[in-house]
Amino acid sequence: MKKHLQNYFLCIIIAASSVTAIAQESYVIKGNRANVRETPSLKGKILGTIPGGEIVSVTNADNPNWWFISYYGNEGYISSKLLIR
Repeated sequence: MKKHLQNYFLCIIIAASSVTAIAQESYVIKGNRANVRETPSLKGKILGTIPGGEIVSVTNADNPNWWFISYYGNEGYISSKLLIR
């Protein structure tokens, strides 16, 4: 029974991680460029910039104003106003 429960929980963990990967959505940078920030604020340290027209993966959009993105392995926050589908 214990082995069965371990396998059951392992399947749940694998399924949950698969759902997270599927939940990522692609968006395009609007305008000339977007600053990628360390924290979700205009006061957040700028980690870099992404040129307009580039595609990023939004990995967390819980905050309606600042979305956490991934871009070629780099991650940070971008104002949601600068992203379009």
